[in-house]
Amino acid sequence: MTTLPAEPVPRKGRPRWVGWAGFILGVLLLIGAGVVLFSDPERFRDLIERLRGAPWWAVAFIMAGPVFNWLLVSACLWMLLRRHGRLGLGEMNALVGSAWLLNHLPMRPGLIGRVGYHKLVNGIRVRDAIESTLWSLGLAGLAGVMAFTLAWMMPAGAGVTTVVLVLAGPVGVVGVLAALARAAGWTNAFWLLGALAVRYADMGIWAARYAVVFWVMGVEVTPVQVVMVTAVSQVAQLVPIAGGGMGLREWLVGLTAGSLFQAFDAALAGDLINRAVETLIVVPVGLISGAVVARRIARFRAAGTPIPAGEGTA
Repeated sequence: MTTLPAEPVPRKGRPRWVGWAGFILGVLLLIGAGVVLFSDPERFRDLIERLRGAPWWAVAFIMAGPVFNWLLVSACLWMLLRRHGRLGLGEMNALVGSAWLLNHLPMRPGLIGRVGYHKLVNGIRVRDAIESTLWSLGLAGLAGVMAFTLAWMMPAGAGVTTVVLVLAGPVGVVGVLAALARAAGWTNAFWLLGALAVRYADMGIWAARYAVVFWVMGVEVTPVQVVMVTAVSQVAQLVPIAGGGMGLREWLVGLTAGSLFQAFDAALAGDLINRAVETLIVVPVGLISGAVVARRIARFRAAGTPIPAGEGTA
């Protein structure tokens, strides 16, 4: 469910000023969230102390979370696009990594560039590439419904181990169904079920990121509350303003947490931490991925024929 990296389908004929206005609005919302959080010196000192006192594993997971999301979204799109043409998983990682960075710019050029690459290098039609993106968004919504249903059915007071096992269950179930579909020769069903399993795992990583950062902030949340905050976060990232719903996501997460468990400040701070980590990760990932994609395009133009899937990729 995907910063990363939800990729809304481009709209034809949208004026350029709309993209710039959305970008400026996102930046202003992000600045406003920072002003609200840091205007109180006591609140700022408390945030710093909590970050200093966080265990190493929590810091490591918060830092690694965006990388997991990037790789899972890439795997989902790779499975969906494999129905229409040949491309390597490493190649897809580079394309999504590059688009992740580019989508932070006005007009969100990342998706357009990725679709154009598929047509040029992989021979995948534009409509098939866009259809795969729509499938990815639809599977993310289905994954959210599945997670919310399981969280809602979970008994109050369930331990961490029980919560993890129950919420992770659908990955194994859908994976088994995908294996059965492949054995039966149902190729399309195999790729779609595999993409659903990966999308569910992506949403699970997002939920875990929020659960850990809220815990660091000293906020106690239930599985249902975490899933609801995650769902709001995913919807915010689809709004076509700055990349990853910049600014808007932080405010909606804070307001949702404030209404559910009276933790507006802590949730706002937590998502600003997530955003800061994503920014640290997306720049090197995007630049390296962009270099890999540019090299493949140069090889294609020099050869004049599609590059075998998986060659020349990181």
